Amino acid sequence: MESFLITTAGEKSTNLHTWALFIGGISALIALLLSTLLILQHLRAYNNPAEQKWIVGVLFMVPVYASESVLSLWYPRFSMECDILRNCYEAFALYSFGNYLVACLGGEDRTIEYLKSQSSKELNAPLLNQNKKNVVGHPFPLNLIIRPWDLGQEFYRVSK
Repeated sequence: MESFLITTAGEKSTNLHTWALFIGGISALIALLLSTLLILQHLRAYNNPAEQKWIVGVLFMVPVYASESVLSLWYPRFSMECDILRNCYEAFALYSFGNYLVACLGGEDRTIEYLKSQSSKELNAPLLNQNKKNVVGHPFPLNLIIRPWDLGQEFYRVSK
């Protein structure tokens, strides 16, 4: 009687895995098609390369995540390798997004100028150290570990 229950549960489990793979595959295929169309539209109208190259880098997250998810579901033995590759691409996508923001501000030089101009204004932000201008302090307990940051080129370099 126990073997019957195990067999029945095993069959349900296999059937559930098949359905999950089918639904995941269809969803991944739709995501791949839509993201590919969006990437191709950006590449066709490539009139602002300083920004669009970083947008395309971020948009490639969808095909990478979708294919990794289906591959991990199909072959669970490869899930660790897929997870490592996905994490590496996630780091690249975050880097691309940061560079996209810098490109939107007009490049590195203009970003540094913007940081300096914003730091010279009177800001009432809670993290701004009121004793010194152009300095951003940290909340407790980070202020015990990290020194205050001067807004400008050094801050940009560290955050980059």
